[in-house]
Amino acid sequence: MNPSLPTPHNQGTTEVPRLSDSYLSQVRAHVSLPALRRARGILPGAHESHLVGRGHDFDELTEYRPGDEVSDIDWLASARSGQPVIKRFVRQSTSDIVLIVDTGQSMAADAPSGESKARIAVLSAAIVAYVAHSRGDAVGMVAGDSQRMENFPVRSGDAWINMLCHRMNAMITLDAPPSNVGGVLERARRVVSGRALCILITDETHPGPEDIQGLKRLSARHDVAVIHCDDANLLDPHQAGAWAMDIDDDVPEFLNSNQDLAQTMALIAQQRRLEVDSVVQRYALGSAHVRGTQTIMTDLSSLSERPTMAKTRRRLADNTQQESMGGQC
Repeated sequence: MNPSLPTPHNQGTTEVPRLSDSYLSQVRAHVSLPALRRARGILPGAHESHLVGRGHDFDELTEYRPGDEVSDIDWLASARSGQPVIKRFVRQSTSDIVLIVDTGQSMAADAPSGESKARIAVLSAAIVAYVAHSRGDAVGMVAGDSQRMENFPVRSGDAWINMLCHRMNAMITLDAPPSNVGGVLERARRVVSGRALCILITDETHPGPEDIQGLKRLSARHDVAVIHCDDANLLDPHQAGAWAMDIDDDVPEFLNSNQDLAQTMALIAQQRRLEVDSVVQRYALGSAHVRGTQTIMTDLSSLSERPTMAKTRRRLADNTQQESMGGQC
């Protein structure tokens, strides 16, 4: 470990603040019961707990949104309401959920809330696992960085989920190796069998253009969503005292007051986020940006706001076929 690295959360140790060993208990403590009940619909993709289609128990009528199948529109209900509505059904079958975790050193840095991203990442993973468990789905994990890769099979039960969160918690430290998101995605592609919903947990700078190959190959087999643990802005006066892995000490006061530098850093961060968003949108992944534990349920709710991967793949295939036919004309 570099002895000059600061330890802003726990002086004299490379550990960052942790949730308690009973992670599911922490989920219940951080999130109200009504919110947890609503959370059952946050997981996106082909493994949602509420799916549109036939062969399932009817749940509710809901407003038509872009990405929904036109064939699922209830025309009589649409005529009565004056706007397109679709039938939504409750799926009865179970599916596998696989957490793909970036355990690189940058994940131990600060979030906009002032908490460590490690804390936010573990709580996000625990919430996803809780939702999966409540639906009867099994959970596995692939975690790693540039020097370590670990994978855990898909299993069920409170003890198993707590063990996964505990291992994830132990791997994200201030002296962890750098991230290798592309490598973790490739490992997941090789070890995850069957069809699963894969949830990538990383920071706001991934997945970027350098991760496209791994992401593309993984999403060809599985539905994929991304949870971004956002970074603190070191030059934001409202986030004073925040800490990042790339800087060995507090930002000097003369830099804090430099508006030109602040604007330049904001532009660089914005450009990187646009690159990441472009990758996410290109592969139509569900995504969420989490800024802190106090807003975590609201932040995670955006996971379910994207069209399903299956529908998107069909549209992409249709577009590719049309482009191909157009080129032959």
